[in-house]
Amino acid sequence: MPVRLAIDNSLVETYNQEHGTSCRPVTSASLDAATLTVSKDQTSSDNVVLRFADGMASLRYGESYLIPVKITSCDSFGSEIAGIDNSWQSSVFYYELKCQYPQKMTVDTQSSQGVAIDKTVVTMMQHNGSLGDSDGSYTWQSSPNSMWRNTANEDYWNEFDLKEVYDITCIRFQWESGSYAATSFWISVSEDKITWKDLGTIEDCPKPSTSWYAVPYSYLKFVTPQHCRYIRIRAWGGGNVYAAYSGWPVDFYKVSE
Repeated sequence: MPVRLAIDNSLVETYNQEHGTSCRPVTSASLDAATLTVSKDQTSSDNVVLRFADGMASLRYGESYLIPVKITSCDSFGSEIAGIDNSWQSSVFYYELKCQYPQKMTVDTQSSQGVAIDKTVVTMMQHNGSLGDSDGSYTWQSSPNSMWRNTANEDYWNEFDLKEVYDITCIRFQWESGSYAATSFWISVSEDKITWKDLGTIEDCPKPSTSWYAVPYSYLKFVTPQHCRYIRIRAWGGGNVYAAYSGWPVDFYKVSE
């Protein structure tokens, strides 16, 4: 008995609305064989094989994806799956994919690790997103480099040039106040600004103290040192995230020599 299948990405939004999810479709996915055969006296067919045109490269870490596979036609003669009421027409199988990062970062509010890099040579080079001053300085206040801001926009990041290649162990963020501190971080690093290594996302991080006498810091630490010169940072959580208080609100630490 032949059963014909198809991927129907239009069902992803329907699924999200019904289940309160935010899954994304996988546009690069296809079925290796659109027609399967259930042999006589058998209760199952061969496996359904999914293939990805781009080797799954388009899937983003931290996101959930859904692949709806539905039955488009079925020979009803002698077929239990077809049923006398053609119930097979509403049969959909959902394959959910969750892209997870290996744990490469930790965040606390206590202390840094390694040796601080001279902050006067570090440059905020560019960003991706709609925020930033019109003069291209990508600062939020009028004083040069006094503050940078992110929102929940998933594609917004700031890029820093350390001027040399280091083995980076830690990044310290100094916040305008504890209530403005980020709780989620995304980091990408590069040695040459051509090839980038995405370290992933870490979420639900602790916020620093909001006491008036305590300077609010967050220390993002790498499980293993990252060999790089350029670092792209996205920080968010709750509402807007403001890094402030100093001419260079982000400090970078390297392996002790």
